[in-house]
Amino acid sequence: MLTATEEQTIVQYILNLDSRGFAPRLCEVADMADKLLAVCGGKAVSKRWAERFVTRSAELKMAFN
Repeated sequence: MLTATEEQTIVQYILNLDSRGFAPRLCEVADMADKLLAVCGGKAVSKRWAERFVTRSAELKMAFN
């Protein structure tokens, strides 16, 4: 499970991509989460985790619309 700090890091990464004109993709969000979890020895996120992550974050809804 990701910590609040790790989740906020993912949010900032996505917003940074969006501000530079790159369209963030859900697969990139999941890949970043998996990489963060791998460092801690955690298992990969589920197939729909990225979609649910974006849905529950008001900041990210704009980046994915």
